[in-house]
Amino acid sequence: MADNAYEKMSAAPAEGAPAGTGTGMGKCSVTGKSYPEDELVTFQGQLVSAEGKQILLDRLRIGADAQSPGITQTALVRVAKAQRAVLWLILLYFAAIFGAGLGNGAGLHALAYIVPFIYLAVLIIGAILVYRLAHAIESAAPWLYVVLLVIPIGGLIGLLILNGKATRILRDAGLRVGLMGVKRSDLDRFQSGNYLG
Repeated sequence: MADNAYEKMSAAPAEGAPAGTGTGMGKCSVTGKSYPEDELVTFQGQLVSAEGKQILLDRLRIGADAQSPGITQTALVRVAKAQRAVLWLILLYFAAIFGAGLGNGAGLHALAYIVPFIYLAVLIIGAILVYRLAHAIESAAPWLYVVLLVIPIGGLIGLLILNGKATRILRDAGLRVGLMGVKRSDLDRFQSGNYLG
């Protein structure tokens, strides 16, 4: 059945037949983005854009059901927010360590006693945020990233892997991901359905 549906989708033109005759907007059921109605096609009862068509074709190629929802808009927002929180926490951690180093060099040795408490606070908050991000990307073992966080090099490697997976998920959904994740303004437009990539 998947092969038959794949052949039908492959044969369909990228723009397809208009899903509606009006000049209104419609939402692609695959990507969650809004498009003019004349840029959407109906496939198995779903409105699909050209971008969504490619995702459906990929699902059919690997034998997945075309009706499977994939990652929802709500899940994408959760991934984007969790990734952004983890990235800000990392930045604040390095800023605190750098500040403590400057304070130590300037003769403020009291800061050297505060650094372990800062590290502990960042570790606890970081464990919660890392778990949330791993859970948001539907990792099979989100607790593994939390355990890796305690190991200095392991934590860095785990964060890089986790961040890479989150970035890939968000980019596959058409979101722009910068150094500190998805911009808040882009995320707000995505949630309202006005994000055009």
